[in-house]
Amino acid sequence: MSRPADNRPAKRGVLHPQIRVLVLLVFIAAAASARPAILLAGAVLLALVYARAGRHSFATLGRMILRLRWLFFAILLVYGWWTPGELLVPSAGGFSPAREGLHSGLLRVAALILIVCAVNLLVRTTPRGQLLAALYALTRPILTPALRERFAVRLLLTLEAVPRVQDMLADSRRQPPEAGPRLQRLAVSVRTVYAKILETASRSAGTTLVFDEPYPPPRLQWLLPLLLGIAAALLAGL
Repeated sequence: MSRPADNRPAKRGVLHPQIRVLVLLVFIAAAASARPAILLAGAVLLALVYARAGRHSFATLGRMILRLRWLFFAILLVYGWWTPGELLVPSAGGFSPAREGLHSGLLRVAALILIVCAVNLLVRTTPRGQLLAALYALTRPILTPALRERFAVRLLLTLEAVPRVQDMLADSRRQPPEAGPRLQRLAVSVRTVYAKILETASRSAGTTLVFDEPYPPPRLQWLLPLLLGIAAALLAGL
């Protein structure tokens, strides 16, 4: 459940959590277009913000990107080999990717990497309580108070459950291997982790959360998502 905010003003120079979320949404929409000029500008912007945020903002970023490697490969495969165009290696015939398809695939992969970096930056630089309160406030126009609170509770429980599940999987991998076929051992490991997940979920049932509704952002900060969107639109025309 939420409680009234204390209406404290935002610290000067600090971006309000609600504005951070809106900027992320605009950034994701712009990066998803996979326009080279937008991707280049987005990479420069992220590099500057990461440099200012400090080394702690890089935590888990490498692992997040590494976990998506097969998705990146699938994107390159689909775009490179299923898009008509000039063959990159004509002598290879149908085994060669198309130049146009490979180019489009690389742009899509670059866009996805930038989005992952932007999401990681938001999560690493915004306290969980502030992020939750910001999402709660931003859903005010589209959800009823009861639905907003339910959304907030489920979101927080999900955020808390993800690291726990990762720890469960890591513990399962460290266990001594049991006798039997590899597929059977994998099934036993998955069943054990699944049982722990159900146990964790049952303990979380009926959880009541209390958090402060965020103080309103400074009026000038509302211009930042708008200006970012205008800049993306201008870059898209290049």
